[in-house]
Amino acid sequence: MNKSAIVFKKELRDLFRDRKTILVSILIPLVIFPFMFFAIGKAASSNTKSVEENFHISIKGGENSQFVNFIKQEPKIKLKESENLEEDVKDGKLLLALEVPNNIDSLIKDEKQAGVNIIYDNTSQQSMMAQSIIENYIQDYSKQVVAVRLQERNMNTEILTPVKIEYR
Repeated sequence: MNKSAIVFKKELRDLFRDRKTILVSILIPLVIFPFMFFAIGKAASSNTKSVEENFHISIKGGENSQFVNFIKQEPKIKLKESENLEEDVKDGKLLLALEVPNNIDSLIKDEKQAGVNIIYDNTSQQSMMAQSIIENYIQDYSKQVVAVRLQERNMNTEILTPVKIEYR
C-alpha cells in the first residue's frame, strides 16, 4: 500500500509540474465546457421555437375524416397544399407530410389497423422534431379510439393507464 501511495504522489507531482499541463487539463475545460453547453442549449431552444412557429405540414388523403380533423385541431399545425410531398419535404417547404388512407374512418370503425405514412427529412433536425410531435398527436388519437372501444364494451378505461401520477 505504501508503494502505491509513493507512485500516486509522483504521478501527481509530474502532472502539475508544468504550466501547460495545468492549462490543458484544468483551466481550458473550465472555460470551454460551460460555453459549449450554453451554445448547444441555445441552438436546441431556437430549433424548438422555429418548429413551433413554422409547423407546416401537408396531408394527403383522408379528407373530412375524424383523424384528419383531429390533426387539424392542433393549434401549432399549419396546413399547406402540396402536389409532391416528398420533394416539398426535401426542399424544406414542409416539415413533414402525412399520407392517410381515404377509408381511415371505416377501418377504425371496423377495428382494423389503419396505416398512416409520415414523410419527413431525417437530415433536418427540425423535420425530425416535427415528426416526433406528430407521432405524439397520432398516439393521442389512438388512445382516444381505444378508450371509445373499451367504453362500448363496458370496460373500464383505467386499464390503459396502470400507473397514475399524482403531484404534491
